[in-house]
Amino acid sequence: QSTWGKFVADYFCVGGMGPLSIGLIVLFVFLFLLPGTRATMQKVLTGMLFQGFVLALMVGVAYVWYQYNFSQEQQHLSLQILQSTTKRFLLSTGCFLFLEGTFYRWLPVDLIPDFIPIVGSLDNMLAGMVMGVGVTLFTLGYYLGTGDVPPEFVRLFDVAEFAANTSKPIVEKFWPMVGPLANSTITAIKELTEEAVKLL
Repeated sequence: QSTWGKFVADYFCVGGMGPLSIGLIVLFVFLFLLPGTRATMQKVLTGMLFQGFVLALMVGVAYVWYQYNFSQEQQHLSLQILQSTTKRFLLSTGCFLFLEGTFYRWLPVDLIPDFIPIVGSLDNMLAGMVMGVGVTLFTLGYYLGTGDVPPEFVRLFDVAEFAANTSKPIVEKFWPMVGPLANSTITAIKELTEEAVKLL
């Protein structure tokens, strides 16, 4: 019998309830059946699931970016890619950095806890800078990159243009109602930020 099989047999179910099985049942009862802890644990579990989902997105985006630029099918382009001047590399890298920065800011638990004064927001600020670098690379790649724009990005631009043209009449129709609220919200945020800076 394998070591893993022996572990399962000894600690879970063979020959009766093992210690881990009993511990898991007690933990389940404590976390989900007691009125005072059920809502809290549901929030914790939801946060853990969302954390795992966002981390999976970050890993997936990194994998797609690597395969897109450095897969075996693209080996003949490796020298051009390493020069970091092709539209393909700059556009894809800009998207990669923007998405990674965005997903990091979504994380419920990040590298530096947000409750730490001043320092707690540094990693989110760096993530915002990464997003800005991504937008810059994307723009530079589109206008100054060498070679042709890849077909997938051409389709992306077409979809974005269609979405913009479709939503423009809706925005123009509802902006008189939404605009003042948005402007007042932005003004309030600016005032709060200025007050926070003065306190620091």
